[in-house]
Amino acid sequence: MFMAEFRPFFACLVAFDETNAFNPGYSRFDTYHILCFSSFERHKCSSVQYFGPNVPKSGSGARMGVFYPRALRYTRLTEIGSACAALVYHETVMMRRRNEANRVGAIALAIMALCAVALLASCGGSGGSGAGGGQDSATGAAFTQPAGVAMPEVPAEGPAIDASRAADGYVVARSSSASRLKFQVSKGEMVYNYDLPNDGTPTVFPLNMENGAYVFRIMKNTEGNNYVEIERLEQDVALSSEFAPFVIPNQFCSYNQESACVAKARELTANAENQGEAVRSICKYIMDNISYDTGKAQQLKTLTGYIPNPDETLASQTGVCFDYASLGAAMLRSLGLPTKIITGYVAPGDLYHAWIMVYVDGSWQTGEFSVNPDSWSRVDLTFAASGSTEFTGDGTSYTERYVY
Repeated sequence: MFMAEFRPFFACLVAFDETNAFNPGYSRFDTYHILCFSSFERHKCSSVQYFGPNVPKSGSGARMGVFYPRALRYTRLTEIGSACAALVYHETVMMRRRNEANRVGAIALAIMALCAVALLASCGGSGGSGAGGGQDSATGAAFTQPAGVAMPEVPAEGPAIDASRAADGYVVARSSSASRLKFQVSKGEMVYNYDLPNDGTPTVFPLNMENGAYVFRIMKNTEGNNYVEIERLEQDVALSSEFAPFVIPNQFCSYNQESACVAKARELTANAENQGEAVRSICKYIMDNISYDTGKAQQLKTLTGYIPNPDETLASQTGVCFDYASLGAAMLRSLGLPTKIITGYVAPGDLYHAWIMVYVDGSWQTGEFSVNPDSWSRVDLTFAASGSTEFTGDGTSYTERYVY
C-alpha cells in the first residue's frame, strides 16, 4: 500500500509525440493507467506507483509507465491508502499497422483527481468506484440465448418478386439477365435502390419503411445509368412487429446459423445475465478488436455498391464504418436483439457514415453510450473504436438517410 501526505489539487498534464495523432497510416489503441502519487509539481508526478498487470512497454508509452488493456478502463482502486490521490489518465496511442515497431501519436491525458481521506475511506476494502471514465452499467430483462437463429424463408424456386412473407419484414427478389440489375423498394416518396444479382440468386431485402403501400420493381440496365422496369409488384404491408425487419439477416447484414460471427456472439454473451450486458459484450468486443481500415476507406470514396461481410470483418479484424455496423447488427440480431443499420451524414463536413440503433428491454450506460430501455438507441461503434474525426465525424451530430 502506498502512503504519503497529500494536499488536494486539480491538474492537467499533456504529453505530445512528434507525429500527427490522426495520420491515416496508423491504427488507434486505447490504454488506461491508474496511478497513485504523493505530490504534483510543474506537470510532473513524484513517487508514482502503478496498479495492474505488468504489460510490456514500448515507444511513447514507455516514458509514461505500464500499459493497461482497454478492458480495465473502469478498474476499481483498492488498498490505496487513506491519504493519497488517485489519477486516471486516458492515453491515446497511435500504432503503425503493417508490423512497424515504433509507436506514434498524440497522447491526450485527461486527469481526474482529488481523492480526499473521506472519499477513499468510503470505498471500503472491496474497492472504490470506477475512476475517470464514469460508470459502465448494464441492466434489463433476463437474457437467454435463443435456441436458433431466426432466418428468412427463401425457397429455391419462386416468382421474381416474392412478398408472401411481407408480414415478417422482408421480400425476396430474383432474376437472370446479361445486364446489370437493380431491385427498387419504394413507399411514398422514399425509395431504396439495391443491386440484384443477375444470375437468379434469390436475395432478401428488408421492408424497413413501416406499414403501408409498397411498390417493388426489378430494373434492367440499358446503358449508362439508365434502367428499364422488367418486373413490378404493388402490395400493402402490415408488419407482424415493428422489429420484424431488424431481427433477421439481409443483403447488408448477411449471416446464418453456421456463420463465425454468430458463434462469436454466442461465445461473448454466454454469461450475460440481462439484455444490457448482452449488448455491452458484443459492442465492447467490436470496439476493442476491430481496427479502422483507412486505406479501404479511401478506396471506397470512389466506389459504389459496397456490400459488407460480417464474417470477413471478424476474420480480418479491420473494416470501415459500414463493416463495423454490419458486424454489430449481425451479432446482435442473431441473438434476437433488434438492431438497425443506419447510413447518413455526420458533422462536421457532412461525412457519409454508418452506425447502428439497438432496441432492448434494458440499458447500457457508459461515458460513450447511452442505451436506454424500450427505445431505439444509437451506438456508433466506429467512432468509439477509432476516435478519429477524419472518417467518422465528431460523434455528436447525425442525420439519418437510409435504414437497413
